[in-house]
Amino acid sequence: MDKKVFDFLAKLGRIGLPALSVFYATVGKIWGLPYTEQIPPTITAVAVLLNAWLGIDSRSYWNEHDIVEAE
Repeated sequence: MDKKVFDFLAKLGRIGLPALSVFYATVGKIWGLPYTEQIPPTITAVAVLLNAWLGIDSRSYWNEHDIVEAE
């Protein structure tokens, strides 16, 4: 996987999707948007899946590019 794609997906999974989930849950209840009970947990589940996938992929990415992960 290209480093730019990996970095984008990592930011999306760690910051973007969780922020979107909280935003929709909060604003949805204020403004009466639909499915405020279903959409935020679904977004969170996608974020968890993406992070798990990237966690597995990051190991192969770092090994493939001979880069040592910072601890």
